[in-house]
Formats: sequence, C-alpha cells, structure tokens
Amino acid sequence: MQTDIILDKAAELMEMNPDSSLSILNTLKLDSLPTNEEKARYALLKSMALDKNYIDVTSDSLTSIALAYYVKYGTPDEILKAYYYHGKINAYAGNYEEAMNNYIKAEKYVDNSCDNLAIGRLYNAKMNIYKSIYDLDKAITPAELSSYFYLQAKDTIRYITALNSLSSILLAANNFDSLEKNFNRIKIFEDKMSLSQKNVYFVNKINYGIAIKDSMLTKNLFEYRYAFKENEKMINWVVLARAYNELGENIEAVKALEEYNKYNKIYEDIYYYYASEVYNSIEDYEKAYKYLKHYQNNLSKENLKLFKSDTKFLEEKYHFENERLKQKYVIIVLGLVVIIIIILFILVSFFIKNILNQRNLKLKELKEQELKLKNEYEKAIIEKNKLRSLLSSSKLTKDTRAVIEERMEILNSFIVSGISGVNMEKSLLQLKNYLNDSEKFIYSTKMSFEVTHPKFIAYLLKSGLSEWEIGCCCLYCVGLNGSEISTFLNIKYFYKRSSIIRKKLNVQSINIDTFLLNKLQELS
Repeated sequence: MQTDIILDKAAELMEMNPDSSLSILNTLKLDSLPTNEEKARYALLKSMALDKNYIDVTSDSLTSIALAYYVKYGTPDEILKAYYYHGKINAYAGNYEEAMNNYIKAEKYVDNSCDNLAIGRLYNAKMNIYKSIYDLDKAITPAELSSYFYLQAKDTIRYITALNSLSSILLAANNFDSLEKNFNRIKIFEDKMSLSQKNVYFVNKINYGIAIKDSMLTKNLFEYRYAFKENEKMINWVVLARAYNELGENIEAVKALEEYNKYNKIYEDIYYYYASEVYNSIEDYEKAYKYLKHYQNNLSKENLKLFKSDTKFLEEKYHFENERLKQKYVIIVLGLVVIIIIILFILVSFFIKNILNQRNLKLKELKEQELKLKNEYEKAIIEKNKLRSLLSSSKLTKDTRAVIEERMEILNSFIVSGISGVNMEKSLLQLKNYLNDSEKFIYSTKMSFEVTHPKFIAYLLKSGLSEWEIGCCCLYCVGLNGSEISTFLNIKYFYKRSSIIRKKLNVQSINIDTFLLNKLQELS
C-alpha cells in the first residue's frame, strides 16, 4: 500500500478510533518515508494519535520534525496543530513556560484556521496551564474560548466538558455571577451528559451551594445521590462530607468519609483537609490534628514552585515583545520615510537645478542669438547704405537694378523690424529664406559687386571662374568665411569647391578670404 494511502487512512480514523489510527501508523517507519512532506505528516499524525491514546510522550523528536516543515510549507491548520502538539510535549515534561510559548505561537493562526476542533483543544491546553499554576483569572478566557470553538465544531461532548471546566474555574475564582449563567448553559444539555460530566456538574453546584450557603444545597445533595445510586463509587464523597459538615449533619459527613475510604486506596490532599475539618466539628481533635498534619506534609513542593513560575507572565512578556517589535517597526518605517523624503529632496533639488541650468543655457543661447542678430542688423544697415548709393548710378542695367531693389526691400524690412521690435521674426525668416535661396543670393551678391567693383569681377572672369564661383568670392569679400558660406548655401563639403577656386586663382599659402580681400582693395 502506498504511504499516502496509509497516512490518509490514519487521519480518517484519528477522531473516532485513535487506537486503530496509531496501529496503522506503527506499520510505518519514519526513516523509510521518501519525502520531507510525508515525514512531517507522519510525525504530526503520530503525535496526535499518541495524545489521543493518553500516551504521554516527553520527547519532541516527532513534533520537532512536523514543526520545522509546516512552519515553512504548511497551511494555517497544519502550523497551528504543529505548534499545539509541540507545546503539549513540553507540558508533559513539566516545562509549562515553553509549552505556553508554543500555544501563543499557534494562536496567531486561529483567524485563518478552519479546524474549530483543533482551536478548541488549543484554548483548552492554555486553560490547563493556567489552572496548573493557579492563575485562575487568566484561565477564564481560554476556557470560554475553548467551549465556543467546540460548539462551533458541533462537538457536544467536548463542549459540555469545557463548560464544566469553566464552572470549576469560576467557582475557584469566586466569580459567582458568571458561574450561575454557566450552570444555565450546561443544564440545556443535561440529557446529553455522560455520567462523568454529570458528576462534575453536580459537584460544582454543591461546592457553589456551600460557598454561598445556598438553601438549595440539601436538594442538590439529594439529586446528586439519587442520580448516582447505581454508581456510588463515582460519587465525590469528599465533597459530600464537606457539604454535610456545612449543613451541620456531622454523622452524614463522617459516613461520607467512610464511603470515600471504601472506594479509594489513594488519598488526595483535599481528603485530608476536609477530614480534618469534619473531625474538628465533632470535636475529635486527635483525628483532626492527624489529618491536618497529613495534609501539610503532602503539600507538593512542586506546587509552591508553580506559584513562583514565570509562566503566568508569559503572555505579558509576549505582548510586551510584540509591542517592542511594533515600536521597532514604526522606527524603521519612520527612518525609511525620512530617507525617502531626503531622496525626494535631492531629486527635486537636482530637477530644479537641471531646470535652472537649462534656463541659463537658453538665456545664453538667446544672448548669443541677440548678439548675432545685432551683428546681422548692423551689416544689413551697411549693405543697405551701399546698395542705396549703387541705385544712384546710371550704369546699372535693368536686371541689376531689380535685384538690388529687391535686396534693399528685404534689408529695409529687417532693419525696420529691428528698430520697432515688430514682426522681427517674420522679417528674419524672410531674410533667411532669401539667403537660403543660394542661387538667387549668389547672383544678387555678384550683381552688386559688378556695379561697385567692376575691375574685381573682371579679374575673376579672366581667371576662368564661373558665375557661381564668382558669387562665392563675393561672399568671402563681404566677410563670410568658408564655414559660414557652407551654412548659408547649405552645401556639404564646400572646401572641395573652395579648393577649385584656389587653383584657378593660383592661391598658394595664404587663406583665400585674405587673398580675395587684398585683391579687392588692390583693384578698387
């Protein structure tokens, strides 16, 4: 049979037939299981089976395996159970503090767990720890929670048992108002109680009657004895002795102690205490003293240690640690917020600085453009004045005059815009378009020079330059360099054409623009 089928069967039988479940699990060996998942499941199921068969194990060899795996890979139900059974191992070993530590860790998974029965057991275990160390006030809440989750699981037997445990705690804590309400909750299920549950129910009611000196105490005693007339050995004769002694029925009290002696060979500490009270009431001081000495001698030193145990403060320590971690988390979060704010401040500062740098660059560009525009403006005025003087010459041809007038019109528009500041961009664009029309620009420049410097133009024609090349020479003479001519005319590799001009003019070691300017002055 496959391992997972065996484990499934053991899990199926766990609640109703835990002995059969344990027998099935005993057919497997932990070391032979192939995967960590199967080992963890086996370890958890066997821990459950041992617990349900009342086999108290103090070694955590199984629960440690289950806990190590399920904390990493388990569902909330599996993690809760792993912590719970690991805690029970510590409780069996008497290490209540470590047991409670595991129960508290298991409790963190309650909200996401679907197994109400397991949750009920967890709170029942917490209640038992507090009862063991006599911290009854702290035992009340887990006892109530235990009964609640058993009811949610529709487990009536465990629900009644949990309510009986709660009654015992409330009685010991003198919380009588809550105790009466709890009795009413139990009474609803009176017909579903087992004999042992009825026994606890009646004993709690009788002890309550003694505590408050209830007039119904005699009636409760009668009902108790009548309910167990066929099972007298189950009766708590010590409580009956105490009740009869409280009612002043000393003979019945002594008989009750004798009945206890008949059915019990092991004497509880409480027996010696109430026997001392009964015999003291009938003035048998010798027996009263003897039983009191027995009671004092049997007080467990271990119980005295429990009063000093730190376990009762474990939940406070746990919550204190939780608060400390929360504060630490808040400090970390605040630190991160501060760091984020600093980073944002740096980024914003960098962003603003970048904007300012871009703005400064733009201002610089604008100033440069303004300076360039100013230069262009000054050049335009000089050229306009020259062109105006040219128009007065009678030697101009009709075509030359038309080119000069067109150029003057554009220059005039540009100059007027510069003075008024109106339509500056439009005039500049018009000028740029005119300059960008390379053929027209070169032609108009050449025509201007034919009028103003005819000898210079004649020299260029004699050197074999084409009209376009003569126009380029004229541009050199108006102050442009090769790079600027290349830009104005939108010509790549202008230096190649410039070198052709140099050869035709037989220019050797001197710059061509210098050569042409010298030649212009020489021939003017």
